[in-house]
Amino acid sequence: MERWVIYRNYFNAFAGFTSVVAKQGLVGISAELGLTVRTIFVCIFVLVFAVLVVDPAEIKSLRKVITHGLHFLLSLRQAHGFSITKP
Repeated sequence: MERWVIYRNYFNAFAGFTSVVAKQGLVGISAELGLTVRTIFVCIFVLVFAVLVVDPAEIKSLRKVITHGLHFLLSLRQAHGFSITKP
């Protein structure tokens, strides 16, 4: 079986599980707390998937991408005169 088919089946099962949790498993709590629980669940799922599937060298290269992105955002802030502090 091709790798993408395995991933597709895995993510379909995950989507179904998330849907069941969203509809039935979180009865009796506020919408905000339900959203928070589902979001945390999805974040944990993505992190576990990354640890199991993504090459460690690729994860290390992500640090460079994040650093460049932060530098870009800071340069935009400086170029447009945005300030976090009050004048």
